[in-house]
Amino acid sequence: MRDKTKSKRQEITCLHCGENKKVYVKKDHLAPKFCGRPCYSLATAKKECVCKNCGMVYLPKETGRDQFCGNKCKWVFNGAQRRKQTICKKCGAEFNWWETEKRSKEFCSELCEKTWPEKICVGCGKKFVGHQNTKWCSEKCFYELKKDRYLENQRDKYRQSRGLEIKEKICEECGQLFTPENLYQIRFCSNKCGEKNAKQNRNQLIRYRSYGRVYPDKIWLRDGGICQICKTKVDRTKKAPHPKSVSLDHIVPISKGGTHEMSNLRLAHFLCNSKRGNRGEAQLLLFAS
Repeated sequence: MRDKTKSKRQEITCLHCGENKKVYVKKDHLAPKFCGRPCYSLATAKKECVCKNCGMVYLPKETGRDQFCGNKCKWVFNGAQRRKQTICKKCGAEFNWWETEKRSKEFCSELCEKTWPEKICVGCGKKFVGHQNTKWCSEKCFYELKKDRYLENQRDKYRQSRGLEIKEKICEECGQLFTPENLYQIRFCSNKCGEKNAKQNRNQLIRYRSYGRVYPDKIWLRDGGICQICKTKVDRTKKAPHPKSVSLDHIVPISKGGTHEMSNLRLAHFLCNSKRGNRGEAQLLLFAS
């Protein structure tokens, strides 16, 4: 027999039929949700479901099995959803990504992947094919641009610390206005103008410092057809800029006050002469000769 003295009579609403009914309840949180066994059995009875994959009508054995009739249908349906046909970014064709060699989900073939996208290199300005985030065609361009940017930042810091400002200047060779890239670019707008001016100055110095006529044949006979720098024979048949061709080297360079005369000239290979430049023990060679 139920102990009615300890329980309280409470009115509840059935979740299935919706009728109000008074029942005995010991505690509030243990109050029944249905008015009786018939409503409970009808409410909790298994309902027929339709499988998403095969479309078969079935009664689920457990709770949470209301989408697929079995694990096989579930695996097939989820695999088909993942392996949908995708569109190639390059050519726009539909393809199955799991059938490709590299299983790429963006491109239908290696050719499409290699030829997409065409970009312009930030360093050299050439067109190249690379990844979506790449900006340089090679590591060389990357490091050169990085070096230039670092030098620019250092120059800016130097100017700010000293309070210097770079103003527009006129090139001494071509006469055009230019903004110097650094504090050392003072006279010329480019290296071409600087080299051209240096050649003109050298030719003028040769004219001013020439004492008497120079005879290359006499220098050849005097030195015996041997380069006075590397002490090997000079080939007279070859012409400049061949490395073994004939050239005349100033013992004391023109830039260091040397003269253009027979006593200050000697026979040399074109390569040896260009390598030496205006360096070397010139005064000792002059006294020795």
